[in-house]
Amino acid sequence: ATAFRHANRHQPFKPMAQLLLTGTSLFSSSNLDEALLLLEARLAAWASNTDAYNALLLEVFGAQSSDATTAALQASLSGSGLGISLEILDGTTLSGINGAYTSSDPTGAERIYLNSGWLQTATAAEIEAVLLEELGHAIDTRLNGAADTPGDEGEIFSALLRGLTPATSALTENDQQLISLNGVAIAIEAAADTTPPTGSLGGATAPAYSAPAT
Repeated sequence: ATAFRHANRHQPFKPMAQLLLTGTSLFSSSNLDEALLLLEARLAAWASNTDAYNALLLEVFGAQSSDATTAALQASLSGSGLGISLEILDGTTLSGINGAYTSSDPTGAERIYLNSGWLQTATAAEIEAVLLEELGHAIDTRLNGAADTPGDEGEIFSALLRGLTPATSALTENDQQLISLNGVAIAIEAAADTTPPTGSLGGATAPAYSAPAT
């Protein structure tokens, strides 16, 4: 398992199998720590149940259980892990995006990004949901290559794995975007920020009108 380390700590974080926390702008967050533990336990439980594992892969990604790739993925989830780097980026780079996955970062490797501004207020459950969504994108890439599954397969995967009903919009949503990292355009699949706007234009209260006065 891979050891997570925070930039301001010398002791290794509890060993994890799926993600490697990396990058330069990291910070200690109890909610992020808890989310990583929740994610690890949920993925382990899913991969340990072969029937549930195969059923979800077929439903979300159209993957057949007889495919050697699905067996290899199951072994990775249960053993050495996916080994995908997790990096925290500033809110400007990920404007309007809570999290993202790329199959090819500036070094050509897989990577998951999280928005540092969003992390400051996100709950552990919200962070886990986004991380699972990005892992769903990663799983789709490993199973289907460049043939991206229609809709936002990551959001659907995250919802179903957490026992929830996916949003109808996820079935047809285009989750692909471009971001710029140090002047390099990176293709990502994103978890958009769906927080309702606040203020007079974004609130739920309709404006009050009065009759004109003569």
